[in-house]
Amino acid sequence: MELIFVYNENSDPLSRALGFAHKVLRPSTYKCALCNLTHAGLGERLMWKAFKVRSKIPLSFYYINEFEAKFNQKTNFPVILVKQNNSLTVLIDKTELEAMHDVEELINRLESKLGIEE
Repeated sequence: MELIFVYNENSDPLSRALGFAHKVLRPSTYKCALCNLTHAGLGERLMWKAFKVRSKIPLSFYYINEFEAKFNQKTNFPVILVKQNNSLTVLIDKTELEAMHDVEELINRLESKLGIEE
């Protein structure tokens, strides 16, 4: 099993620059709930970094264009998927991500859905 995280942004320099500007100058206009939960200011939130380090499940992170090129699949972004036996299943969709308040809620939801005991 692997968790696939797909941000609601493309990886080209212009998209990254515009996304950065939104995050820093007008965070309320930034369109990626996943990034808002896992990142603050100029980097990853410490709680998220710690979760990634202690996770026993492989984690992969993609931008829209990278994900679509690799998996030849479209969906509503951002999204967190489970990859198992070459099959992708939505674990947490865009609507659920947008309803979350902070990274702690995201981590708790992941652990709960995956049956991870901490």
